Amino acid sequence: MAYHYYKQSLPTSVCDNQDVYKLEPYIYAEYITGPNHPDFGEAGHSWLTGTASWMHRVGIDFILVVRPEFNGLRVDPCVPKEWDGYKIKRKFRGATYNITVKNSNHPSKGGAKIRIDGKEYEGNLYKNI
Repeated sequence: MAYHYYKQSLPTSVCDNQDVYKLEPYIYAEYITGPNHPDFGEAGHSWLTGTASWMHRVGIDFILVVRPEFNGLRVDPCVPKEWDGYKIKRKFRGATYNITVKNSNHPSKGGAKIRIDGKEYEGNLYKNI
């Protein structure tokens, strides 16, 4: 469900007609004119909101859930059931982690196991500190 809402907030979901939107499809605008306006869908004041960096963090930290925390690196995916898995490279406290998430039972949330160098960890927090 988190991914569903995430997709709805992407710039391309707001206006699927890029000729009307008048911005690059990956740009968040300060405003998009509403359906009662003659220029419905037109966006303005791009590159000013800072939204892109926050959406990047939301995608990685709360959907893919490879999130840095004080006590370690949390791996707790919240992805669509249809996904078979994904790979992500994450830098954390001076180390680079190549993480593979397999969604073999296709839950939307939970069920993740952490395995590093062949050793399985309890829970979903890798404590490298």
